[in-house]
Amino acid sequence: MTPLTTHSLNTPFLGYAYHKIILDETGKPHDFIYLEVSPYFEALTGIPTNGIIGKRVREVIPGIENSEFDWIAFYGKIALEGGEAEIEQYEALLKRWFRIYAYSDKKFFFATFFIDITKQKENELELQKLTQAIEQNPACVVITDIQGNIEYVNPQFTQNTGYTKEEVKGKNPRILQSGKHPKEFYQQLWKTISSGNVWRGEFLNVKKSGELYYESATISPIFNDQHQIVNYVAIKEDITEKKIIEQELIKAKERAEEHERLKTAFLQNMSHEIRTPLNAISGFTQLLANPNITAEKRRNYGAIIQSNVHYLISIVTDILTMAALETGQEKIILSEVNINDLIIGLLHVFKQQTVNKPIAFYVTPSLNDNDAEIYTDRTKLNQILNNLLSNAIKFTDQGFIDFGYTLKTETTPWMLQFYVKDSGIGIAKENYEKIFERFHQADSSISRVYGGNGLGLAICKGLVELMGGKIWVESTAGKGSTFYFTIPYQPVNITKKSETNSHSTKKTILVAEDEEINYLLVVEFLNELNYNLVHAKNGKEAVEIAQNEPNIAIILMDIKMPEMPGDEAAQMIKSLHPNIPILAVSAYALNKERAKYENIFDGYLTKPLERDNFLNYITKFIEKDV
Repeated sequence: MTPLTTHSLNTPFLGYAYHKIILDETGKPHDFIYLEVSPYFEALTGIPTNGIIGKRVREVIPGIENSEFDWIAFYGKIALEGGEAEIEQYEALLKRWFRIYAYSDKKFFFATFFIDITKQKENELELQKLTQAIEQNPACVVITDIQGNIEYVNPQFTQNTGYTKEEVKGKNPRILQSGKHPKEFYQQLWKTISSGNVWRGEFLNVKKSGELYYESATISPIFNDQHQIVNYVAIKEDITEKKIIEQELIKAKERAEEHERLKTAFLQNMSHEIRTPLNAISGFTQLLANPNITAEKRRNYGAIIQSNVHYLISIVTDILTMAALETGQEKIILSEVNINDLIIGLLHVFKQQTVNKPIAFYVTPSLNDNDAEIYTDRTKLNQILNNLLSNAIKFTDQGFIDFGYTLKTETTPWMLQFYVKDSGIGIAKENYEKIFERFHQADSSISRVYGGNGLGLAICKGLVELMGGKIWVESTAGKGSTFYFTIPYQPVNITKKSETNSHSTKKTILVAEDEEINYLLVVEFLNELNYNLVHAKNGKEAVEIAQNEPNIAIILMDIKMPEMPGDEAAQMIKSLHPNIPILAVSAYALNKERAKYENIFDGYLTKPLERDNFLNYITKFIEKDV
């Protein structure tokens, strides 16, 4: 009974052949003969079966001995040794894949059962390609079930989010939500895909690390044969860098548009600023030509013309300075400058400009006259302070303006930190940086209400940075502003630098005096004593300074001051520091007035002060302390 009869196989999907192995002279398998084939052999292999019986395989399939797989050796082993084997193999000569089961029922004979699996293999290879394409895709791929729970993510998902496949399997993609999208955003997404449509959009998501990132996503439903949704697939691309570039381009465009708007406003404002004084100059010049005007009017008209000429010169100076800064033509010219003299000179000039305003002026020179001799650019320092003080006066209707400087020794190099503080209209925090830009003012209406060309603070910034410092502002809208700027401290007498470094250990004299001229007089008197001087403008400040300053040698206290009178302040300080001598320096000179306060103070000096007597008197208290 032949194997074919034994198995009775007659199916279009299964092939069968029965063979006998042929050996060469050495006894090795060399060929095999077809003894029997099934009716579907030809359909499955493509080999004609007509006349195939009794033929050798080398005749039936020419070149088979050179196949990548050695069929003759494989079948010869089974035919000679017995047993069975099952393999899947591609035969290039036939261009087909086969799954083959071979066995031997007796020596030299073997049977094969096989099926053509070419289509299956092609599908597998196609699937493998698709799988590799997904696995290696630079886009993030996420597949979920119909509830939205994650079933699959590719490696790019981990690259983008920081989550591994194991961490997210079974989880909902909402773990990536940043909270930056409204609930309606996700509701619309689900409504779209659950109705069988494709959703396209962008997410601002959050990585495992907490870092925000942007994704462009396409989410599609996957249907089965019955057109039922069985899965959802999301293809997502990290577009963070692209979004950042887009945002920067938008900002750059907005900045350009803002700059153009400001430039236009500046030119319009500049036209007004120039035409207004020109109108006055032109008009009053014409009036001066009238031979019948009085001498008094002639003087007044001349003063008006002169004032407007100075204003025009200041506008031209600002424009030229700004142009020189932008083109790098502005240079530093060092000279010896006494900054105490400079700021006291500014005090006298600017106090005259506030005679019609209820504004108190204060000034605080921090160094003695020797240490205040420095190398700097006088013109630029004067221009910076002029601009800042002019602004302070312009934007302050009442209250105070306080300016001065301190020496900062904690930096290298040491820096002089100047300040101009006022109780004016203030600046909103969002405008802190903008006000230092060209043409910019904190409010576009400011130029209409207060005037100005919008270059002053930009010039200050440019000059300060050219001198090696920086400028900034601290302010509260409606409550005033403090502008600070620094320049390097370069003392003329280098030996004074080491002396100045001992300021931290030198004793301090606290001067509580609300009248600025009186304080400046005391400063001049005390310069030669080489003490740190600290200024309190009222009794309340004096108490606060005494609480925080550890090296006070003596306190000079005016009695009549705002906020808190000097006698009350002295009593509070004595309760904290009973050993610090406090001397009254007061205009209360009558005996009955002095008697009222003498038991509160350690000493009493009456105004006006006489320099030598003043120094001798306070030196006694200082030496006693030493």
